[in-house]
Amino acid sequence: KKNIDKMCGVPVQRPIATPTIEAAEVMRGSVFAETKPLVYLHFHKAGGSTACALMRAGPLNTNNHLGMNNMNCLDNVFLQALRAGDGAGVAQYMRGVPLDVCFVEDVRWWPAPTNLPTLKQHVRIATTLREPWARLLSNYEKDVTKCSGCNYISSLENYMAMQGCYPSIRWSVQLPDFYVRSLTGKATNSKNDVASLNSFDLDAAQWAITMFDHVFVLENAEFTERIGALAQLPKLKSKRLAMHYSNNKYSAFKN
Repeated sequence: KKNIDKMCGVPVQRPIATPTIEAAEVMRGSVFAETKPLVYLHFHKAGGSTACALMRAGPLNTNNHLGMNNMNCLDNVFLQALRAGDGAGVAQYMRGVPLDVCFVEDVRWWPAPTNLPTLKQHVRIATTLREPWARLLSNYEKDVTKCSGCNYISSLENYMAMQGCYPSIRWSVQLPDFYVRSLTGKATNSKNDVASLNSFDLDAAQWAITMFDHVFVLENAEFTERIGALAQLPKLKSKRLAMHYSNNKYSAFKN
């Protein structure tokens, strides 16, 4: 049985502490031969809605939360086990529901790199990376619409400092250096409790990426097809599913 799931223009310095994504796209093994449940780290505004749509269109058991586009598993039992790197607990929860796929968008629950080996003993992990500046601007512009046009009274610089209206803190999207905070387990859902980062954190984030079973890059021309393969969709069907509109909707800023 499958459930169907139905703030703001000043030039600023770009974030620099971000994992290299040019060579990060990794596909290990054949998904059709794997039996472990899949946990998908959904970086906000980085193709998660497209991945969700493709997962729903295939034969996998997926989660359903009304009012949400993405298949986030919100049960505290699941989240606590995930944070601790308790792969056995995560897999037990998912098989008990049952679910083949759980999305995690609130990144404060993502485990620290040291907990990934025990997590991966029982589950597969996947994510999608988007060019960091494009992700930031898309995130910024989406939040502007939710803040009733706060770009007229604030600035991008203030937004990057998470000042004023900042809806994305709901998903623990802490700026700057969102990817590094998330992958190192240092993200929180607070605009004030923001950990300092250094080159060691960047190294740890880059190492964490190598631990993923599947890493996709949103800008890759074959992104939809590759996610479709993970979702066990026929090749032609995955090609017919267009990129989710929200990936391109917030795209006024190009420079």
